[in-house]
Parts: sequence; C-alpha cells; structure tokens
Amino acid sequence: MAKLIRVWDGTTWQSVGNALPNALTIDGTQILTNKTINLASNTVNATLAQLNSAVSDADVASLAGSETLTNKTINLASNTVSATLAQLNTAVSDADVASLAGTETLTNKTISGSSNTLSNIDLASQVTGTLPVGNGGTGQTTATAATNALLPSQTSNSGKYLTTDGTNTSWGSVDLSGKTDKSILTTTGDIYYASSANTPARIGIGSSGQVLTVASGIPSWATASAPNFRGCSVYNDFNTTCGNDAIVIINMNLESYDTDNFHDNVTNNSRITIPAGLGGYYLITSRLRWDQNGTGPRYTYWYKNGVGQAWVTYDTSTPWGGGGSWPSTPLVTIQYLNAGDYVQTAGKQQSGGDLPCGVWEFTVSRLGG
Repeated sequence: MAKLIRVWDGTTWQSVGNALPNALTIDGTQILTNKTINLASNTVNATLAQLNSAVSDADVASLAGSETLTNKTINLASNTVSATLAQLNTAVSDADVASLAGTETLTNKTISGSSNTLSNIDLASQVTGTLPVGNGGTGQTTATAATNALLPSQTSNSGKYLTTDGTNTSWGSVDLSGKTDKSILTTTGDIYYASSANTPARIGIGSSGQVLTVASGIPSWATASAPNFRGCSVYNDFNTTCGNDAIVIINMNLESYDTDNFHDNVTNNSRITIPAGLGGYYLITSRLRWDQNGTGPRYTYWYKNGVGQAWVTYDTSTPWGGGGSWPSTPLVTIQYLNAGDYVQTAGKQQSGGDLPCGVWEFTVSRLGG
C-alpha cells in the first residue's frame, strides 16, 4: 500500500507523493528534531546568527568577529591565529607563549643561553643560589668561605704561608735552620751580635750615658769619656832677623803640647800639618815678639799650604811698656782644614832697618768636623 507524503510549506500542507524530492525548499521557520542534513549533497543557507543559535561551537566556529572557544584545538600547521599581544596574554598562558618585550613572569621555564642574551640583571636581588668553582664561582656565600674554597686545603697547615712553584699554589713552611732564635733576646734594648762566625749572641742594653764600643774584638758598653782635645801649640827660643818691609816665615823649635804629631821640631818646623782623619774646623792663633823699636808698624800673617791668607797690624806708637821686647797684636781666625793641609805664621816690620822677631805662640785647636 503506497504512502502519501505531505510537506508543510509554511502555509499549507502539500502532497508530494510517496518519495521526497531531491531538493526541498524550506521557507519560513521549521523545527527539525534529531534530523541529519547531508551537507555533501545539500546546501544550508543561514545567517551566522541563525547558525550560532542552531549549531553548537562543536560543529562550526566563526572565523571573523569574536568567538569563545572552549576546549578546542586549532591546528597551527594549516591555520593562522592573528591577535594582539594583549589578546594573547589574556587568552594564552605563559606555558604556551611569552612576550619578548615588556615584562613577563616566567615560571619553571628554560632559556637557552646559546641563542639568547640576558642583560640588566641585578645580581643582588635577581639572582639566587651559588655558582660552582667549575663555572667561575666559589660555591660559597661568604667572603671567608669563598677564600677557603679557592685556596689549597688548610687542614694541618696552621702557621704556614702561601707559596707557588710558578704553576700551582701550595702551603710552605718557614725554614728557621741557620736563623737567629729570637728567644735569646730577653730585655728591651738587647742587641744581636756575632760572638764568632755564624754564632749569634746577645749584648744587653747598657746604662744611661754609656756608649757602645769594642773591647777584645766584640761590642761592649762603656762610660763615655770626655771629648778628646786635638791640636798643638809651638814657639821658638831664638829670634829671626826680619828685613825692613819683608815678610819672613818663622821656624819653631819647641812645643807646649802636640796631641797627634801636628808638628816636628826639626823637619819643616815652620809648619803645623793636619793629621790623617782629623780634617775639620780649627781655631788658629799667632802671637809674635819684636825687639823694642818705636818706628813703623808690625804685621802678623798666617799661611795655608804656602800661600798667605790674612794679616793684622800693630802700631808701635803705643808700646806695652817694660821688658825687652814688644808683642804684636794676636792674629785669630777659624778655618776649615783638610787632612794634609799645613799652616805657617810670618812677620813683617817697617822700622827702616833689620829687626829681630820670634814666636811667642802659634796654635791650632780642632773644634770639630
């Protein structure tokens, strides 16, 4: 028995026989329940709003405008997702994508140092942990521990010093063999000395005012003696004839004192010569004696190494009275003399004739170096 198929066209029911046509035009609003439309051989025409109402996002999604996708996978091999960084930051977690500009917080991520550069890192606040020695660090968190980590082991090396063989560092011991033991110095002011070859010894501090000297070949303390006077004083017991207006150097054959062989009474006895090692400043004085004669002045000279240096004069119009001779005005000077220098004294008179002259005193006295 054939069945009659009727279709509602939106206004009236239409009879279409006992088979559906290949194409069915549906105008108006139709409610389909649990029906399958074969899209391979049919076309569904509808607005996006109608599709959004009739079709779930499990079947179709809008590629334009705003769509909310829940638990969907977009194949990026055959699709392109275009969005602003702000939209991605909102929609995608940093597990999938991170901004390369601005500030991003990365959690449990690995950044390849071979293809990336990190800059402006605050080592005080942005870096944690320790860097091993093998990576250029010390593996420690304090200065003392870091030093100890880099030095050779300090175990059983107390009192040793750090040394090197030119390649590696190590701890070395102080070699005291052949060295002087400081324990022999027992008192402040003690002094080391060698009592014999390679034999250190101690000399204790002396008393106030003592001086360090040598006795029996070793240092010792001694009471300071008064400074030694150095010099000589010479004169003669005869007269030398001085012609009028002539300078005559006078010999001296007697000594009042001579500490260091400044003078010889026979050889070159007009000279006082400075001994070796006694160069320095000297006080030089000379006093001559003349026979009585009231005419003309008298002169006293001193010579250094045969060259006249200075003179003084005495006016005979005011004699010293009494006696058989008149003295000249003393010559006094301070001069620096080197070892080997020699000095002499000389006289000159202008009485108009010969006049005898002698030396009362000619002295040199060393004042110091």
